[in-house]
Amino acid sequence: MPRPVAAAPFAAAFLSATLLALAPGGQGPVTPPDLDTIRKQPDLQKRYTAALNFAASRIDAARKSIEAGEREAFVAELKQFLAAVEFTDETLRATGKDPSRDSRHFKKAELRMNEFRRRLRSLESEVGVDERSPVSDTLRRLTELHDQLLQDIMGRRR
Repeated sequence: MPRPVAAAPFAAAFLSATLLALAPGGQGPVTPPDLDTIRKQPDLQKRYTAALNFAASRIDAARKSIEAGEREAFVAELKQFLAAVEFTDETLRATGKDPSRDSRHFKKAELRMNEFRRRLRSLESEVGVDERSPVSDTLRRLTELHDQLLQDIMGRRR
């Protein structure tokens, strides 16, 4: 028997309140740890996933910084983003797995990097001419990392 339509808004509100209450300290959404904390994670697979999530949060922070007119913070966020993406690449390679044979984690990272490329292109078109250079440089390096990762995944197959 289908539920009444009036129960749907209540269920959504209840779920939201429950998720906020379960967050550490009950203080709202959880912020990702900083990159130094992520570096200490012993599990390499959890480490690269956390680094990708941190990188995504840095794009959001960069967007907020530029909207607030804080150019120095904007550039700093882009540098942190790039450091997180490079760390992701290092961590994946440290697993010792062959990307062309065991591509699951490599493909996940490649897809996220592709998402980041789209988001950076969008950000690049939204910022002023003076702020485009840091975004372009970051986008160029991200594209290099993405293309290398994709080449490794699609590389030699036996």
